[in-house]
Amino acid sequence: MEIIQSKSVQDTRAFGRAFAENLRSGDVVGFFGDLGSGKTQIIQGICEFFNVEESVNSPTFIIQNQYLGILSGRTIEINHFDFYRIDAKKEWDDLGLQEYLFDEKCICLVEWAERIEMNITQSYWKISLKKTAATERRIEYDYIRH
Repeated sequence: MEIIQSKSVQDTRAFGRAFAENLRSGDVVGFFGDLGSGKTQIIQGICEFFNVEESVNSPTFIIQNQYLGILSGRTIEINHFDFYRIDAKKEWDDLGLQEYLFDEKCICLVEWAERIEMNITQSYWKISLKKTAATERRIEYDYIRH
């Protein structure tokens, strides 16, 4: 496990840009943390790395956003999920999330991953955020092997 201390929103986004260098199609990244802990800021940094032109915001009410990025002339598809408003135990199968989440053609970024962690059956990146001051965050990340 690695630990980073972010002192600002800019640091948190910069972490996202740097972290994105590790990502490939088929990767899943689960974000864990309270409201306002910086999950979306990291995702915005990841999307900046992949040159996503669309506005990147949490899909809280629609569950999923899809973005197209470009890296080295290659198109990268990114699925951005927000599971804050779902009950994964009841809705996982009904919504057909399995096929979207584990799509080998996409990078999947999952806010509120603690709500679906029991359904993650493949290895994934786990990023946990904790607010330590008004603008400071403790970011822990690790690769979880299944």
